[in-house]
Order: sequence, then structure tokens, then C-alpha cells
Amino acid sequence: MLITFTASLGWGQYSDGDYRTKSSGTNSWTLNSNWEYFEGGEWYDCNNYEIDAPGMSSSTSTIYLTRDMSLDQSAYLQTIVLSADVTLTVNSTNNLYLADATTLNTNNTLSINGVVECLNSFTNNGIVTINSNGVFKLNSSTTKKILNNGTFNVYGTLNFHKGGYSTASNPHITFKEGSTLLYTGSSRTISG
Repeated sequence: MLITFTASLGWGQYSDGDYRTKSSGTNSWTLNSNWEYFEGGEWYDCNNYEIDAPGMSSSTSTIYLTRDMSLDQSAYLQTIVLSADVTLTVNSTNNLYLADATTLNTNNTLSINGVVECLNSFTNNGIVTINSNGVFKLNSSTTKKILNNGTFNVYGTLNFHKGGYSTASNPHITFKEGSTLLYTGSSRTISG
């Protein structure tokens, strides 16, 4: 899975099955009135969220966020692209599953109140905030890492599971009072 939070979008190579947020609406992920669906060279309003919901089942769709959105239902995302200055919030009791290498670019924010589970490496060039009830889990059967070049604040839980570890340039991952760092499955050294 590739999640790209980017300020410079090279959009234009849309594929059938892609989604994008409409230019206006609420920030609720689950409302079909917030989405358009690409098919046959055209964008169409999503008519049936139960069938057309982005990320509600495993797929290869690319999801383009042009404004702030709140993930108010668990989702498995293949590829997500954010416009400049867009925030994706993962609400409490919801999970966001990221399957491929993920990059959060400058001017983008990932705010975690629920669970974000990365199955591959994660690069942060923006702002990641794991709030007090939030969990960020790097979960892989092989060694994967968090490369932090941005701001990474942990008020909740950062969990390296089955081979995960962290490297950091500047600034480092910051653990706030009451936060938790978990290593499960193997031991690793945090460097940076």
C-alpha cells in the first residue's frame, strides 16, 4: 500500500475504480455524498456507499483527498493521495490498515485516535500525532521501519511488532507523558 500525503500532486493518471473527495461536504468518510468514483474517463457521484465505499474492502483503488477527512469506519487502503495542507483523522474505535510502504509528506497531518496498522515501512515528512487513546502499530513478519524526518508526537501507544524498528533524522520521535512504547516479537534498537 502506498499512502502519499503530498503537496505537489501529479494527478491526471486516474484509473477506473479510483475515488476522490468532492470539493465540498462534510468530513465524514462514510457519507457517499462526499465521494466521486472514476469510470470510463469520467468522475461520477457515488450512488451506493455499501458497494462503492473507498477502503471498506481490499482493493487496488487510489483515493484522492482534496480536503480534510475523518475516517469514521475502519478501512483498508491501497493507495491514498492527499492535497497540500490536508489532514486525515482516524477516529477512535476505527482501524486504518496500510499494506504497502507509506509516506506522509510535508504539509500533511495524520491524527490518530483509533488504530493505524502499517504492514510495511512508514516515512514521516509531515506531522503524525498519536493521541492518548490512539495506537500506531508497525506490524510485519520481516524487518520494517519508521523513518522520521518530520514531527512524530506520541501521547498514546507506538507498537513495533514482529521486526519493526525506528530510525530518525531530525527531529526525533517524541514520547509525551503517559505514552507507551511496545516491542513485541523481537528486540530492536531505536537509533537516531
